Amino acid sequence: LLSDLTITHPLTIDAATQPGYGGGPVVRLSDGGNVATGLTFASGATGSVLRGLSITNFGNSAFAGDGDAVVVNAASVTVEKCYIGLR
Repeated sequence: LLSDLTITHPLTIDAATQPGYGGGPVVRLSDGGNVATGLTFASGATGSVLRGLSITNFGNSAFAGDGDAVVVNAASVTVEKCYIGLR
């Protein structure tokens, strides 16, 4: 990714429906270690659902705090069956 993916309205991302899903993510969103944020749920995305996705390698491991896998600015977002922040 060259920039984060910003969700501005309620949305369901359900990667658990992908062929081969057997309890662990098969769909991966990865930045390869660059300073960036994966997904941002803006305030208008309240009620969104994120399920069955692997979100990895966001931020620069040499500098703590650079980048985030997921940022939630919405009042509520449900996150289920995801691997987030692993390198």
